[in-house]
Amino acid sequence: GKQRMTFMKSNSFPTQKRKQVDRTDIVLPK
Repeated sequence: GKQRMTFMKSNSFPTQKRKQVDRTDIVLPK
């Protein structure tokens, strides 16, 4: 749950791969 907030708050992440991982994290708990 904390990772999702960090992903949305840290929208200036230069690593697109990290964004994909966060997206999967949101789908996993769902």
